[in-house]
Order: sequence, then structure tokens, then C-alpha cells
Amino acid sequence: MLTESEAEQSYLGQFIPLQYHHSMLMDANRMDNFKAAIDHVVFPGAKVLELGGGTGVLSWFAAGKAAKVYCVEMNLEMVTEARKLLAKNPNGDKVHVIHANAFEYLPPEPVDVMICEMIHVAMLREKQVELVESFKRRYLEKFGGPLPIMIPTDSMVTKCDQPWFRSALSSESV
Repeated sequence: MLTESEAEQSYLGQFIPLQYHHSMLMDANRMDNFKAAIDHVVFPGAKVLELGGGTGVLSWFAAGKAAKVYCVEMNLEMVTEARKLLAKNPNGDKVHVIHANAFEYLPPEPVDVMICEMIHVAMLREKQVELVESFKRRYLEKFGGPLPIMIPTDSMVTKCDQPWFRSALSSESV
């Protein structure tokens, strides 16, 4: 019988293989929109937390302005790759890659922005909704309010410049 932690780790889709990350990183439209959202909300000197950081690319975007970024990833292969990639890039030294379970980790200090991007499979496999709700509850218990700005929840939608997205928003408001 698996423990709850072991069951979580073996959950279908919990970890995306490294080669799949390459496809996501090569999607210029996807990456440009995430960079725009991050640039929109991260301010000079901010402290940022990324949950489920994968390769660390979104943390690296945040490090362009932030003073410190905590990048949390449970998959050891991805942690290793993220550390290698960040070491080769400007501002990579501002990103602290932490091998931990995002459902359990909280930073040692309050943060201004929280990034959690697990929407490539429409949130069906990676439990983004549950993770964000768990984070909010645990963060408030530890630090009190206010909660940090959350990407993509709070800002991705404000920066998405795709015609299909604008059309969907305008049809919803009718």
C-alpha cells in the first residue's frame, strides 16, 4: 500500500518529461505571453516564488527585475536541469532552485509574486487548482495577508494579446 506522499509522486502526469519541456520552451507565443505577464507584475526588488518551476525559465524571467526568486520543483531531474540552465544565464544567480514538494513548501519570507504555471494540459493532471488553494491557505496561516500577486491567475489574462482570447472575453461579457 502506498503512502499518500508516494501516491502523489506516482500520480499520472505529475511530472512532465524533460523532452516535453523543450516543446513548451520552443513555443514563442507561449513564452512571449508569459514573459509579458511576468514583466507586468514583477517590480524591481520583488521577492518571487514559483511553484512547479520545471526548467526554471519563468523564474529566470522574474529574476530580470526581482531581488530573489524561489523556484520549487519536486522532480529531481528537472531541478538538476534548472540549476544548469540558470547558471548559464544572466540573473540566474538570483534564482534559488529548491527540490521540494510544492504542496508542502513555503518560502522563508513573504513574497510579492507567486508563479504557478501548470496549464498545458488544461489543469486535468497537475492539480494546479488544488495547489494554488493549498498555497493560499498555508501562506495566510504562516504570514497573514495580503496574498502575493499570482501568475497566471491574476495577470496572465491581462497580458494575453491573442485575438481568440480577446474574442472569448468580449463574448463572456455580453
